Amino acid sequence: MLPAIGSLVPALRWLLPYAAVAAIAASSAWGVQGLLYQARLAQLDAKLQRVSARAIEDLWEAEKNVRLALEAVRETEHRKATALEAERAAHLNAMAEAEAALADSRQHADSLRRTIAAERRRAAEAATAAGGNPAAAEAPWVVLEECRREYAEMGRDADELNEQARLAAGYARAVNAE
Repeated sequence: MLPAIGSLVPALRWLLPYAAVAAIAASSAWGVQGLLYQARLAQLDAKLQRVSARAIEDLWEAEKNVRLALEAVRETEHRKATALEAERAAHLNAMAEAEAALADSRQHADSLRRTIAAERRRAAEAATAAGGNPAAAEAPWVVLEECRREYAEMGRDADELNEQARLAAGYARAVNAE
């Protein structure tokens, strides 16, 4: 059977101070371990914050570099677009001037054609009235009309060659730009 509690009390009096010291020592050891854990945790937290701050700074720097590169690309593209627009405007202006010159040239050609026809008729009428050969009187005007036609054909050929050269130059610029 179990001994009576009264007989255990003297033994507990002797054991109690040792148990208390052991409990205090255990809690102190646990407290020291807790303090060491807390200190290590604080060190790791500080290191994590430094690494995070450095990573964030690196990301900001990278983002800034990307923004600057993107801005440079936008500026380059804007300059290219502006240059192309200026070239296009110059081309349209040149085309308008060429069309105006062509219309003026056609007007002069029509006037020359009418003048040649009128002078040819007048020469034939004068030769007929004088009793001469109307064909002989018209001959210089026929030659002049042939010269006018040949000149107009040469102008069309020159315009066609000019257009081909312009297209080839535009193609060369486009290939070299890439």
